[in-house]
Amino acid sequence: MRYLISALVAPLVGLAASYLGLGGGFLLIPYMELVLGMDPHVTTATSLLMIFFLSSSSAIAYLRLGLVRLKVALILEAFTVPMAVLGALLNWRTAPSLVILIFGLFLLVVSGWMTLGREREGERVDLRIAASFSTLAGFVSGFLGVGGGILKVPILMFSGLRAKNAVATSSFMIMITSFSGMLTHIAVGRTDYLLAASMIPGLILGAQLGPRIASRSKGKKIRLAFAAALAFVGARMVVGAL
Repeated sequence: MRYLISALVAPLVGLAASYLGLGGGFLLIPYMELVLGMDPHVTTATSLLMIFFLSSSSAIAYLRLGLVRLKVALILEAFTVPMAVLGALLNWRTAPSLVILIFGLFLLVVSGWMTLGREREGERVDLRIAASFSTLAGFVSGFLGVGGGILKVPILMFSGLRAKNAVATSSFMIMITSFSGMLTHIAVGRTDYLLAASMIPGLILGAQLGPRIASRSKGKKIRLAFAAALAFVGARMVVGAL
């Protein structure tokens, strides 16, 4: 039954994640831990596997719309990928309850940042600012089992890109980051392949719809929706860990 329910939930996760430029871990992790009761270490590995397919679908859609800043994405991923591997390795040496608590608190902090901060909207990104934070985004991706978009989108927006371009570029970057973290987790940990197989088709489908909606949305609307989603999930994770 849980595989059927998961298959029905997947398109909604794919749509929300691709609309916000995220990998989907901010929804997949709480769903697997709070609803399915899975071990946090297993959810991390399983989440990254699903995120790779979701973000690939989303990235293709954004590339077709011409919103991805490829040069920026590739430069920043050179800083992100090595840290994603390190984060994945460290995850398996950390207590499950602590992983959940860190994840929830992190989401609340980023939510406040997105709500109160002001992005510098323009056509160019300050690579010095973005690169300095991209290492942290990579570590967060591997350690928490997310695509890293919860940091990448704010970083790209506040360092110079418009909201739509930040979301699109983040989706492309997540595809690369999640792949490196996924391979590390598969090598050192456990992955629920049956659950992933039940959700991946729906995630791919939903990820094709999000970019179309985002391309027609105003930047402020995307930013506030991003902040609200992170605040809700972050609060649930903190409560669940305490």
